Amino acid sequence: WKHFKDVVAPSLPKNHFIRQQLEQKHAGALNDAFFHYQKQHFEDGAAKSVEDPNTTWPELDQLPEYRRLRQYVNRLSRRYLIRSGVDQDFAQNLDVSIFNWWAVNRKGEFHGPHTHVGEYHVAVFYAKVPKEGGKLRLSD
Repeated sequence: WKHFKDVVAPSLPKNHFIRQQLEQKHAGALNDAFFHYQKQHFEDGAAKSVEDPNTTWPELDQLPEYRRLRQYVNRLSRRYLIRSGVDQDFAQNLDVSIFNWWAVNRKGEFHGPHTHVGEYHVAVFYAKVPKEGGKLRLSD
C-alpha cells in the first residue's frame, strides 16, 4: 500500500486509468484504484517471480503471516466446497487460483457493492477495523 501511495500513484501519467480513478471524488475512489493496480499487477504476470504463481507481489508473498492466511483460505475453501455437495476427491484435487487484494479505506470511505462472476466462492478478511468502523453487509 505504501509503495502504491508514495511511488506508483504519483508517477502515473495523467491519462492513466488508475490515476483517473484516484482523482474521482467519491468515497471509494482510493480503494477502487488500489484494487485495479493490484489486479493489473497480478494479470501482467508480476506474480510469476514468486514460488506460487497464483499469488500477489513478491514482497507480500514473503510475509509468513500472509502465507499462513493463504493456507487457511485454501483449506477452508475446499472444505466449503465439500460441505456444499462437491465430491471430496474433486474438491481436494481442484486446480484453483486464489486472487486476493488488499483494501485500504480511510475514515468515511467504503468498499462499494460488487459481484464476482464466475468464481467458485469469495471470502473477505478484515485485518484491522477501528471500534467505530462501519457494518459489513453481504447479500446473495
